[in-house]
Amino acid sequence: MKYYLLTLVLLITLSSVSYSQDTIFTSKQDTILCTIYDVKEGTILFKKFNSNHDRKVVIPFDMVTRYSYGEVTPDDIYIGKSYYPKLQIGAGYGISYMLKSIDKSNGEAVTDYLKGLKQGTIINASASYFIYQYMGVGIKYSRVALSNSVSGIKDMPFKSLKEDIESNYIGVALNIRVMPISRIFYLNMTYSVGYLSYKDTGIVDGVGFEYKNSDIGYSVDIMGDIRVYKKLFAGVKVGAVIGYFEKDVEPDDPAIIVANLDDNKSVSMSRLDFAVCLRVFL
Repeated sequence: MKYYLLTLVLLITLSSVSYSQDTIFTSKQDTILCTIYDVKEGTILFKKFNSNHDRKVVIPFDMVTRYSYGEVTPDDIYIGKSYYPKLQIGAGYGISYMLKSIDKSNGEAVTDYLKGLKQGTIINASASYFIYQYMGVGIKYSRVALSNSVSGIKDMPFKSLKEDIESNYIGVALNIRVMPISRIFYLNMTYSVGYLSYKDTGIVDGVGFEYKNSDIGYSVDIMGDIRVYKKLFAGVKVGAVIGYFEKDVEPDDPAIIVANLDDNKSVSMSRLDFAVCLRVFL
């Protein structure tokens, strides 16, 4: 009777072990016998059998070809080597600091006014498709708004002036993405070339004016993101845009007064951007 009881206990134990034994087949042709604890967000959380420690390990789907989990057989779940989030969509808001130099030859009052046009707000948006896990192509857009006004200053070449400056950038982008195995953090670097526009609208001594121009611009960004909920990430972005325009204002245009506030022959729209961003990885 004892023999039958021992045999029954042994069979139950072996059955329990075989039921709990999961298997991971890696892209390097390795077979990992383990216990899988969780499968989500493109990763598998597991612990190896016969391991000398209790540490659990995370492996991303792109390192796995197949896996068996509980009663599911390896042939039921095929992953393939190319799994990774391919689509990245983001938007952000922050501040922009203009890098243009200020000509101080027109006096302290003009200098102070021009300094007020060096910092503004920025909104940005981007969408990228990753051809490879660490490299993708896409499109990016940003809009900077600057504003300042002044009146009743004796040392100014006018009685009153109000300006609203807007600069838009849209371009094609090359994205380089770095991510750890856990995929809770992403580092993105973006290089872009595109169309940079400039529009200055305002009123000088009661007379309205508008000045527009555009040229090719260049952009580079570095972004760091951390997962906040499932496929939603939040982070910060530091970027730079390089671009300038030759001054082209007719002598009888009211905008000539603004154009002559400094002696620079070009209008620089080069800037540094700092923004907080939300991104979705699909």
